[in-house]
This record gives sequence, structure tokens and C-alpha cells, in this order.
Amino acid sequence: MKISVGQYAKILYEITANKTAGAMVGILKNFASLIIKNDDLKKADLIMEKFKSLWNHENKTVVAEVVSASQHDNNYNQEINSYIKKIANAEIAETKIKIDESILGGIIIKYNDRIIDNSLKTRLIELKEALQK
Repeated sequence: MKISVGQYAKILYEITANKTAGAMVGILKNFASLIIKNDDLKKADLIMEKFKSLWNHENKTVVAEVVSASQHDNNYNQEINSYIKKIANAEIAETKIKIDESILGGIIIKYNDRIIDNSLKTRLIELKEALQK
């Protein structure tokens, strides 16, 4: 019987939950041996991707990318972090800040399969389209 990527990820999540860093080494070696034995090493990247998704879901963590036209101070970044936690219904938000001057101002938030585009560039494009109607 073939084990699916999702099943592998769930197995890995269950055997690593609440384990110490020291215990993880042996667990991960055994898990790697299992996927090699089952000739599923080619699935390793997909398994880890699914595992991270499951881990984040179970631990109410959201990973988000925030695109901004300029660097902001810590207080502003904390406000964005709080906002992301609220809209994603998460307890933890891991944000990666990316600077892209082409958006002119505002921010774009990307998490899971959602994009919240509150950039000045997008607003100007929308205004232009509305005026052309």
C-alpha cells in the first residue's frame, strides 16, 4: 500500500509533537529510513511542505509576506503582525518583510492563498479604470 504525501506529513506531525530537540534526531532518522524503504524519497519536499502547513494549522501559526514601498519602524511592523493574526485567526504570525518601491505606498499582505493588496499603485490603477468608464 502506497502512503500519500498527506499521510506521511500527518505521521511526521504526530511522532514529533511535544518532543524535545534531542529526541527529534532519532525520530527524523527513522522517518527518513521509512520513506527511503518505501521508495518515496522523491516525495520528501512535498512531505515537508505539507508537514509545515499542518504544523502551522495545528499551532495556529500563519506565515505571511508583507510587501511595502519602504522600511517601517518596529511599532508599525508589530501593528501589521497583530492585524495579520486577527484576519488569519492565528495566535502567531511570522512575517517576512519585502521592500518593493514600485508599489509606491501602502502594503500588500500575502498569506495562505490570500492576497490583500492595499498598495497605492493598485489604488491608482483602480481609480484610473473607474474614471475611464
